[in-house]
Amino acid sequence: MTELALSTYDQLRKQIREAIATGQERARKAVEQEKVHTCREVGRLLHEHLLEFRERADYGKQLLARLAGVLELGEQRLYEMLNFYRVFPIPRTIGELSFSHYVKLLSLKDEDARNFYLEKATEEMWSVRQLEQAIKVGSLALAKGAEERKEEGPAPVLRVRRGRLFTYRLVKSVQGNLQVDLGFGARFGLDLSRLEGAEAGLSVRSFKEGEGYRLEPDRTKRAKLYTYRALVENIIDGDTVWVEVDCGFGMWLRQKLRLRGIDTPELGTEEGERARAFAVEALRTVDWVVLTTSKPDKYDRYLADLFYLEGEADPERVAELGNCLNQELIDRGLAQPFSEEE
Repeated sequence: MTELALSTYDQLRKQIREAIATGQERARKAVEQEKVHTCREVGRLLHEHLLEFRERADYGKQLLARLAGVLELGEQRLYEMLNFYRVFPIPRTIGELSFSHYVKLLSLKDEDARNFYLEKATEEMWSVRQLEQAIKVGSLALAKGAEERKEEGPAPVLRVRRGRLFTYRLVKSVQGNLQVDLGFGARFGLDLSRLEGAEAGLSVRSFKEGEGYRLEPDRTKRAKLYTYRALVENIIDGDTVWVEVDCGFGMWLRQKLRLRGIDTPELGTEEGERARAFAVEALRTVDWVVLTTSKPDKYDRYLADLFYLEGEADPERVAELGNCLNQELIDRGLAQPFSEEE
């Protein structure tokens, strides 16, 4: 073989190897992206199905457990697919990251933090391990407030208001008929002819019966009213959240709420960022939160006590036994008592 032919052969061999390696990498990325889109599609199907049964608090958990057995998929993986669609519902928001990257990003409830790590991981081509480490380092600030709290003595104790779900007060409309006051300025009309003692001011409790609802008189005190289960949509800062509230009777409302009785520092300050980081981490894995609301503040945000309980899917138990986020922010030195609503 001549020197020229040998040189040409070596170059050809190198080019072929590069072409094969490039093709394999493209194939790997194509497979991974197809997996990402498949997981999103499964999440969409689950989400749309669950919307039809969202009034049944335990249905989602039962459904995922049943599907996991039939499909030979882990229940946790199905939950990740569902959450993936809910957080990234628009296909164009999906970049070149693997599904494992997105699973790590889903651990971040705060949208700004999630978008930050999404962009960094894409731009710098982080591995899943690198992304996990970056998120972990960012969460270390959560522990700092607790250490500082130890030196300041006992924290003030709030007067926490624990209410009862699906409990309402009857009010009279401008037309003169009785309606159920759902809170947030919303009312619901239904046949009250069989409700004993029906009159304006009567407290009632709602029970689902088939396709309808049954009301029973309830002697609940006013402080027990205006209590709801809700889904957290976004944590704006340490004391302000966007939520989707289940008002009962199939009605859901989107509300911006201020945590009652506390004030956290402004975002942009170290203290404000720590307060929000704590709230994000505290609510990261819960299915539901429970709210007991009072009057709106001067910015027309309803004031609320927010309760959560990790690992508990029953809103009734969350209402009864849940941790109060308002008080926990004070306990950790991340918020100060605030009495505007009193």
